[in-house]
Amino acid sequence: MIKLNKILKQAKKEKINFEKFTSDINYENKGILFSEMFFLFLCIDQLKTNRIIESGRARGQSTLMLAKLFPGKKIISIEHDPNSPDVEIAHERLKDLDNIELKFGDAILEVPNICEKQDIMLIDGPKGYRGLRFALKLLGTGNFPAIFIHDTTKRTSERKFIEKNIKNAIYSDDLAFARIAYSLDNKITLPDELQINGSRGYGFSLACIPYEKGVNYNFLLFKSILSGLMHRWFKI
Repeated sequence: MIKLNKILKQAKKEKINFEKFTSDINYENKGILFSEMFFLFLCIDQLKTNRIIESGRARGQSTLMLAKLFPGKKIISIEHDPNSPDVEIAHERLKDLDNIELKFGDAILEVPNICEKQDIMLIDGPKGYRGLRFALKLLGTGNFPAIFIHDTTKRTSERKFIEKNIKNAIYSDDLAFARIAYSLDNKITLPDELQINGSRGYGFSLACIPYEKGVNYNFLLFKSILSGLMHRWFKI
């Protein structure tokens, strides 16, 4: 089980090392924040893991950081749009790394066919309720010790669903963690509402949902479908 208090303790110890290790990585627009990747790194450090699969590569920001942070693990990156102008940028950034596999396709269809026990999943596409439903389906397989979902800022409907229904979820915008890690993003300009004292919490927010034995993920999936429909129809 991933413990937030352990993450906070480790964050204080490891922040300087993380900052030095990632100092030569430039930030690309639309990418995951350094503080959010620091959060993911500390979470995974508490788990027994196999490979890391990500959906939504864009310009390769998270792919690059995953490959460098976990050089002993295989990184499988799936991008939906092979015709995106971001593809060439990502290829150029990732071409010299030998522990990554770049794929194109629909991650919702691809991942169930390639996943193995103890894989970690980072979902940065699909977004919103589609991403949440994807996460719950994968957790229901029992293969993943944790799923990470990007862009789960406070006040979004899917964030409210997670907070209400998944009690062991933790977030990179937890204020205690954000106060330690936000300076990792000092070269990035964020909107006011995503600043450390912003109304939507800090950053784009990365949710970590650890697998919990005994949880009925099929029931949660059903509830998320209903919640998504209510949000779409009535903006609830």
